[in-house]
Amino acid sequence: MRTTSFFMIRIRSNRPRRLVAVSGVTLGAVLIVVSCSEAPKVPGQLESVAHYSENLYDAARTNDWTAAAAQLDTLKRGATDLSATVNGSAELKSSVSSQLAVIDTSVSNRNRAATLRSANEVTRLAAELTRPYNPQVPVEITLLDYSGRELELWAEAGDSTKLRAATVTMRQTWGRVRNTVEKQRGGLAAAISFDALIARAESATTSGDYAAVAAPILDEVDKLERLFP
Repeated sequence: MRTTSFFMIRIRSNRPRRLVAVSGVTLGAVLIVVSCSEAPKVPGQLESVAHYSENLYDAARTNDWTAAAAQLDTLKRGATDLSATVNGSAELKSSVSSQLAVIDTSVSNRNRAATLRSANEVTRLAAELTRPYNPQVPVEITLLDYSGRELELWAEAGDSTKLRAATVTMRQTWGRVRNTVEKQRGGLAAAISFDALIARAESATTSGDYAAVAAPILDEVDKLERLFP
């Protein structure tokens, strides 16, 4: 956690600069504010796992297995010290390792469906592991991205049960973060737009309906992320 080493506060004005002494009580209050407002930074290893799992998903989706293998190598390097350096559930960290083992085999075998499912699952696990760090973009926004890809996956597989479950999960996730989104600049319009997309997913009856709404949902999640600079 970063703390200030300054015991004087510089006052900005049009007059010559002057320094004002800060009492011990005031300084303590300043430090308390700093301590409370600054969350610990998300470890680089965890950011790497989250980033490269998405890249791996994108590569496998287009059957670019050379790129998928390269992304997997980088992903595995990022996950090397995950247990030692990242706070949070040991079960979640163990699950990341298990999914990476699955991906290792699926990429080698060019098994597109298995790679997509496991890469997306790693994205979800990484998002959950960031919770203790209070990331700037709420965890639920990342989980909406995960659910959007679930719609892509299960629409392609024609699994109506998984599609309905993914839609229910998305609605629940959105319910936890909608108010936070509304409070951002431009958030109300974004929330109304996302409401409409979820309603569209909930009214879907065929795999084609779900596939048609998955891409707009993923695009809209990108816009939601940009509300949190």
